[in-house]
Amino acid sequence: KAESKARLVAFYAENNYGPVTRIFKMKPPRKTMIVLKEYDQSRLDQLMTGYNSEGVIYIYDDPRDRCPLFITIPHELSHAMLRYKYDGGYFIPNWLDEGIAVNVETTITNRDMNNSDVFYSMDNISKGLKDTPNAAYAQCSALVGYIVEMHGEEALFQLVSQLTYDRKPLKEALMDTLHIDVAEFEQNSQQYFLDNKEIRGVFKALP
Repeated sequence: KAESKARLVAFYAENNYGPVTRIFKMKPPRKTMIVLKEYDQSRLDQLMTGYNSEGVIYIYDDPRDRCPLFITIPHELSHAMLRYKYDGGYFIPNWLDEGIAVNVETTITNRDMNNSDVFYSMDNISKGLKDTPNAAYAQCSALVGYIVEMHGEEALFQLVSQLTYDRKPLKEALMDTLHIDVAEFEQNSQQYFLDNKEIRGVFKALP
């Protein structure tokens, strides 16, 4: 069974590689390793279906397939690409990292993601990712969706660059790239969040 799952992982990885690299406008400098891990229900981290560490993607062999591979693979490939593109991505805020990954996988899979009535402040969204991940992931996706739809993909990646390479605080990076302060960004993105009850991918993954 594990061999069959590994073949399926390889299939989705190969099929999603092109669209993901087109979104990030780059190809990784080396092959991305994907490790299929044994499922252990007794461990708390089995709440996750996959994760990325040091450029390696780990996929749990989840017998229930709570998050199907066609969703998990492009999501985790996005995390890997961000780390290739921004030298490890150590300074990318969690909300931005997850928001980009959700938009990448919803763009590629063309699926809608239901929104939530919960909205966190920028100070509390990292806590929300731990406490109520489904709601917080939807908000992270909406934050990135607002940036791309209102300011463009280039502005989004300029924001990431300033937060990582230049290590600017969010307040300064938002003003430089989007020309708004944190309060206005929070207000505008919240309105975008409320106006879009179904989150759709905002990137262009052209063939």
